[in-house]
Parts: sequence; C-alpha cells; structure tokens
Amino acid sequence: MTIEALGRDRQVVCDACPASYPNTYGVDDFDAMIADAKAAGWLVSKRGPKWLHFCASCKPAQLRGSLL
Repeated sequence: MTIEALGRDRQVVCDACPASYPNTYGVDDFDAMIADAKAAGWLVSKRGPKWLHFCASCKPAQLRGSLL
C-alpha cells in the first residue's frame, strides 16, 4: 500500500509511477481519501497481503494483467 505520510496528512501514491492523488487527508479521513481516489479513476487492489494503488493512467495496464 502506498499511502505517503506528509506530517499529519496522508496522500495516495501510484505503485506503478510517480503520480500522486492531488488531495491530502487527515489520518481520520482514510475512507474518504480512498473513496475520492476511486471516484477519480484510481484502482485500489489487494494482492496477497498487500494493498496496491494505481492512478488512472496506469490502471489499464493493471486490468490487462501486465507483468510490469
């Protein structure tokens, strides 16, 4: 899971490229942060024990099952 800590705020970061969701959220707003990222086209996927996040640009490759 790539959730970057920025002081007391958190931000979703793509696991396939350097993109990050532009908004930051307080530690108590985790569910809103994930919901907003999904609404903006991000993919949040659990693979084994790990949560992964992919921006809208990288999402198509992940849905195709890319080995990258």
